[in-house]
Amino acid sequence: MKTLRTFLAMTLAALVTAFSGCGWLSRPTVADTVVFGIPDTMTGGSGAAALSRDIAETTRSTIDGFYDAARFQIWFASEWADAVKQLIGVLESNGVFEKAESFDAELSGQNAGDKITWTVQGGDACLLEWWKKQSGGGFEKFVELQLDHYTNTEAGITARGHIIVEVAADEDIALVPGFTRNAEWVKVQFDSEKADLDGVQWMKLSATGFQEESLDPSQLDPPAPTDCQECIIEASKEPSGTVALSGSTSVPGTTAVTYFADEYEMRYYVYVGRGDSETATMNLGVPLDGYDTGTVFTDFENTVGGVISEYIADLLRDDAQLGGLYGHEILAGLDFDEPFENTAPPNPTTDDIRTEINALDPGAVDENLLTLMNVENPAYFQVSSYYDFGPDAPAGYPTAAELPGEDDIIPQSEVDAFEGAPISFADPSDDPGF
Repeated sequence: MKTLRTFLAMTLAALVTAFSGCGWLSRPTVADTVVFGIPDTMTGGSGAAALSRDIAETTRSTIDGFYDAARFQIWFASEWADAVKQLIGVLESNGVFEKAESFDAELSGQNAGDKITWTVQGGDACLLEWWKKQSGGGFEKFVELQLDHYTNTEAGITARGHIIVEVAADEDIALVPGFTRNAEWVKVQFDSEKADLDGVQWMKLSATGFQEESLDPSQLDPPAPTDCQECIIEASKEPSGTVALSGSTSVPGTTAVTYFADEYEMRYYVYVGRGDSETATMNLGVPLDGYDTGTVFTDFENTVGGVISEYIADLLRDDAQLGGLYGHEILAGLDFDEPFENTAPPNPTTDDIRTEINALDPGAVDENLLTLMNVENPAYFQVSSYYDFGPDAPAGYPTAAELPGEDDIIPQSEVDAFEGAPISFADPSDDPGF
């Protein structure tokens, strides 16, 4: 079984014998020009993180858990960017771009029988198509790499286009770690010098038909019916190495944002971020269906802080244990207009609970409870965990004003559009033609 990181490298190793190579170029490469990595500070990873807030590890894990779902999607995009880079890099090292002439090739070795066509379409546009040979003897189209623009001059390389992969066409691709269902389709659009972004590198990843394990209600006991997730992540990279991105993932039937396991609802993880290899800053909203991009990071009910507050308030109202006390004990110590009694408790709103907790003397309320009820955008990250949160950026971190703005937020309609117009090949033919 091939993992996501290795499947393209292993499969395309056969290209070394299929074409006469011309070696790696000494100048900047096509692969580096069209796709780029996303810093680990934005995807999560290994390594110790310096801590700003002196809070319990369980509290930190609770906050991290909500951000992890968004950072996992960014990791997913970064992995696919690396895979696409491998594909383009192997083609480049074997002189495909320099030949600039059409050809057909049948692969050998591990991927014997697979077929590839390279079509020069005129001007500076060209198309790579790749068919996987199936166990029954037929073919299924696997990859389409469209270069709408490609130049390689002394001034450097410029390229624009997209690549589409039908993941199901290669049954040997192992399930991506952390997923209960692999993506069915992945599309990466790229532009080495996007004009409306002042010439910086740009890419946009779309993926459909997957299910991340931590957000999959079918993994509950008993399992709940669920649908697949869809995501879009758009990113740009400046010459300094700083990456800015905006993403949205639809999560049908999630229970990850509610204390009660039987509450299923469509949620969207909507986020923008900016970072480099050292630090990153992120805004996160986890809104219900029908959210407004203009308020997704400020409307408290939609923000990550509002969702965490609702989760903790549900726990208190249900008399669950928190920090050595039961929920109703904590509520009984708050100054509601209507006294809280375990025998016939009122049902305080989350806003009421949060207001009364914040009204207490700091020494009279558990610090971790106070923290959980007051998480704010944005959050500040190093590699493995968040460092701090709130409007005041720590030294060395991007500020909220430096994050992508309202016009850059990916709207719900764009993610939902996959249901009516799913990712597909321009020419889905299963016949390689030779």
